[in-house]
Amino acid sequence: MSNWRSAATRLMRSAPPPQTAAVAAEIHPSLLLVDDEPEIRETLTALFEESGYPILEASNGEEALKILRDSRERLIILLDNFMPLVDGEGVLRAILRDRKLRRRHAIILVSAMPHLSRRLSLQRLLHSLSIETISKPFNIIDLEQAVERARVKLLH
Repeated sequence: MSNWRSAATRLMRSAPPPQTAAVAAEIHPSLLLVDDEPEIRETLTALFEESGYPILEASNGEEALKILRDSRERLIILLDNFMPLVDGEGVLRAILRDRKLRRRHAIILVSAMPHLSRRLSLQRLLHSLSIETISKPFNIIDLEQAVERARVKLLH
């Protein structure tokens, strides 16, 4: 089972051929990585850049909301649940209140909380926004598949 720590071995491959920005955006929308742990953001950046995704980063929910509100493009968001200032649940609540944000982006919630499913208020929020969840430590293949599902969702 590969996890985010084993991603470094995958990063040794050569980069994909350069593409124009328009073609790249059509194939791979930008990926917003929201996590307070720099090591995780760096690993995910390297992994998904290799796959052709343009990367944006935020170290907390407050930064993420600013990026989301300022963005003209549709984004795939990998959102950590536990962060300083505004946590993942706070970001989701702000998105739910903002119709423009709610319809524009695809969100994947990443959480180290083992009993996420027991929090009824969070489950309602996830359901109303159609958000997929991935548990930490995550399996790279599961994460890549979730991002691919989000990409397809944004293209339709």
